[in-house]
Amino acid sequence: PWIGLTQDPQGKEPKGGWHWDNGAPMTYTKWFQDMPNEDKKGDDIGMYYAHRNGRSDTKSLYVDTWDDMGPSDGTAGLILEFE
Repeated sequence: PWIGLTQDPQGKEPKGGWHWDNGAPMTYTKWFQDMPNEDKKGDDIGMYYAHRNGRSDTKSLYVDTWDDMGPSDGTAGLILEFE
């Protein structure tokens, strides 16, 4: 899911200009190894990254890091913060 993290269009690729949409300072990151990497031009949205342990079934799927993706990559959801 999308986590409310985006990269400024003027941000230096791949790691510059990332910020929270709500304006909160970015004091914590949990990027997957070697991410963000701008694999495709426009990968400017932070999302949770799904990992698999061993077998490739849903029972072995877990999410605990982030990846940079593009708007056309789609998502199965989003994280919403209420204040």
